[in-house]
Amino acid sequence: MKRLWNFLVVAACCTGPSILAFVGSEGRAFAQKTSSVQVVNGPANPVPVRDVDNPTRTPFQSAMARDLIAAGANIAHFDFALPPGKVVAIEHVSVSADVPPGQQVSVKLYCQGSSGTGFPDLPVEAGYAEHSLVVTFQGTFGGNSRFVSSQAVKCYGFGPQGLRVNVERNGLAGATGNITAAVSGYLITP
Repeated sequence: MKRLWNFLVVAACCTGPSILAFVGSEGRAFAQKTSSVQVVNGPANPVPVRDVDNPTRTPFQSAMARDLIAAGANIAHFDFALPPGKVVAIEHVSVSADVPPGQQVSVKLYCQGSSGTGFPDLPVEAGYAEHSLVVTFQGTFGGNSRFVSSQAVKCYGFGPQGLRVNVERNGLAGATGNITAAVSGYLITP
């Protein structure tokens, strides 16, 4: 028993000052001021900046406009061309549609997956995602009813027919007005 007691006394004497030094220095470490970094590069030698987490992103945006859906038809397709060998990640969609008074508008965004071949009215199982967008009536402009959608989304498209916006109205009469659709996001090299 005496041997154990002697061991504990020696251990306490040896480690006690170390523990006190550690605890005592911890408070000083937080009280020290940090130095600031100053960049001295001029306009002739700018500091390169890049997104190290996403080095292969390239900004992408595109817009299309057309006259209103033809009389006798109720849907307009906006097929956005994508560069070959790229994946598009869409983050925002905006649509504005002027239709004859009394008609309503519906907007959908389609993003083709890597397994699909396009959008010729394929069923959902064909490899694309269908996103219904919120549409809001804005008022009457030039005799037409204006509906808009401006919405943040997350949608990925592959291939030349990887991205489509459909604007549908609930009537077939009248062909005045116009529709615009815009998408923005980024391209990725897989």
